[in-house]
Amino acid sequence: QPNRETIEMNKIESAIEGLQIKSNGEGDRIPSDVLSLNVGGTLVSVLRKTITAVPGSMLATRFSGRWDDNSEKDSNGNFFIDQPFELFGPIIDYLRKKRCHTAFAPPLKSPEAKHFGGDHDKYLDFLRVVEYYGMSQAIFPVRVEALFDYEWSQREPDESAGISITTEWNIFKLVIDGHSRKIRSFEITIGKVKNMQIGWVTPHVWNNLNGVGETVQTIGIDCNKKGLIQAGHFTPIAETFTMDLPVGAVIRCENRGAQWYIDGQLIFSADEFPMESELDKRIFHDGIPAFCGGGDWHV
Repeated sequence: QPNRETIEMNKIESAIEGLQIKSNGEGDRIPSDVLSLNVGGTLVSVLRKTITAVPGSMLATRFSGRWDDNSEKDSNGNFFIDQPFELFGPIIDYLRKKRCHTAFAPPLKSPEAKHFGGDHDKYLDFLRVVEYYGMSQAIFPVRVEALFDYEWSQREPDESAGISITTEWNIFKLVIDGHSRKIRSFEITIGKVKNMQIGWVTPHVWNNLNGVGETVQTIGIDCNKKGLIQAGHFTPIAETFTMDLPVGAVIRCENRGAQWYIDGQLIFSADEFPMESELDKRIFHDGIPAFCGGGDWHV
């Protein structure tokens, strides 16, 4: 027979397990809680685990359970969200669809202008709301594709914080998934990398690449040579790109190759190196992010 001390320890362990199940790492409430929201005057109910489905987003933080007592509420105790329902409602609908999405279901589509009656201004307002709540990468997802069938691994993407990759040498591109928004800017935090080129290519040349910047309709920064490589032509930019990049350095490219930054410092602007070829100028209209090399990086 167990003694009193063993019985008491079992009770304590059971109580701790119960608390862990209840909190589930999300504060003092359980994910199956049903939350009542007042969204700009429209009442809607949603599961806590639905509205907190994107880690790191403002919604995940606000409705984690930790701040329930201090969150804004209406006179009836409903959580108040000061946004028009026509702009916030599609976020809830998308999160609901995503929760029940399976590999055998039709592709999950993101909201587009047509879902707002073709009103482009209203669609832009929706995009602002999505960005405000830190939901852009969740509602407008991006995936990585490799050109060559070499071994590489991708850690599960954090929808609020990007994609981590470990690979031998390969060429990658970022591909929009379930929507038509074009990528205009991206950044890479580098780990231990080698032979790295980061830039933009047009879809027409993807299958024939041997690097980023090595062929027509491609442009990239060569991190080893410390310069710009465009359509096979190399231009040193040593006056602004003077050191070997340490682990943790962040390379950011904006406006499809028009501006490049390293740790926030502008190192290159397309205004300084205008493209003469009409084919190459297509990068600024049709370009997709691409990068090559071997090692670890976070996109």
